[in-house]
Amino acid sequence: MSVATLLGLDEPDAGLLEVARVRWPAWQERHAVLRSVDDLADLKAATRRLGPAGSNEILLALAELGMPDGGNEAAATATLVWLLLPGAGHMAGRLQRELPELREEVDQLVAGQVWIQARTLKIGPSRPTNCAATVLRNAERCIRRELGMHERSDKTRRRSILIGAGSACEDKAGMLLGLPSPTLPAEVELCDLFDAAINAGEISAVDAQLLLEVAERADEVSSGRPGRRGGLMSEAVSVAVAQRRGGSPRSVRRRTHAAITKLRAYNERSMGRSA
Repeated sequence: MSVATLLGLDEPDAGLLEVARVRWPAWQERHAVLRSVDDLADLKAATRRLGPAGSNEILLALAELGMPDGGNEAAATATLVWLLLPGAGHMAGRLQRELPELREEVDQLVAGQVWIQARTLKIGPSRPTNCAATVLRNAERCIRRELGMHERSDKTRRRSILIGAGSACEDKAGMLLGLPSPTLPAEVELCDLFDAAINAGEISAVDAQLLLEVAERADEVSSGRPGRRGGLMSEAVSVAVAQRRGGSPRSVRRRTHAAITKLRAYNERSMGRSA
């Protein structure tokens, strides 16, 4: 059973999401940032249109509305989690690969912890600059502790994926950045780069999520075909990502190319290298 199904968020016109649709005008009165979105149905498109900073303010407004000492509106928490479902699904898949014998339990843990962390997110004077990453990171830390999985360092906890030296995925990271593999460090911290690029407004969180999926699928394709290497925009990779996302392989390749171009240019500028 998927994370969305476990949370009752797989039908946008039912349950708490239907309550959210009814409550939307009242929430707009309390949070001006929500007035840029006419209807709940337009919310996902709006978060992409507004960019990282604008979408983060929308997520924080929903978090505040759902906090027990804030608006205490469960429907607002449901709406926030609904927006985080792609990241939650990615987290569940990663944990399931580490613990395949606990597949069903992992889905349940991810659903529960993402809800708890979204409901109890601390928003003080220093507001989180990436609400989505904070909620998902906190959820994964709690799940790993509960399952007795290896504890991560503070630095590693800031990443949603770790790409080890010598793996096929390390080569994919080099391709993303336009670097030959031997120049990469022992651990390629792609998500650190993604966070910086998102905060700088160079790429969107949606772009980063797509690149993570593409790199991961390319790693799987290479692992499943000894002696062969799956390119980031190969047909097999594009088809696999498109099937998961419900789009077309051509669209995946086009968006991947555009995101890689932007990320590579940003990395070159940040490293003080000419493009």
